[in-house]
Amino acid sequence: MTTPLTLRVDDETLREIDRLAALTDRSRSYILKAAVARYIEEERQWVDRVVRGIEEADKGALVSHEEVMREMLQIAGQETEPAD
Repeated sequence: MTTPLTLRVDDETLREIDRLAALTDRSRSYILKAAVARYIEEERQWVDRVVRGIEEADKGALVSHEEVMREMLQIAGQETEPAD
């Protein structure tokens, strides 16, 4: 089952939707359904990671700022401490 949905977009966004629809030989509806599905999946993954992070923080599984900076500097190939 599908449910109709009204969406208001600015003129430029509509032109881009129509352009993409024409280039891919798809309907506006197809383009918008695909965009919404992709957004929901990405947002759900982001929210899931945030929730897991909050749960870990609530359990006390935290990393200090100094530890994070030390690891970031190692990743960047720098062995010295950052300047304050």
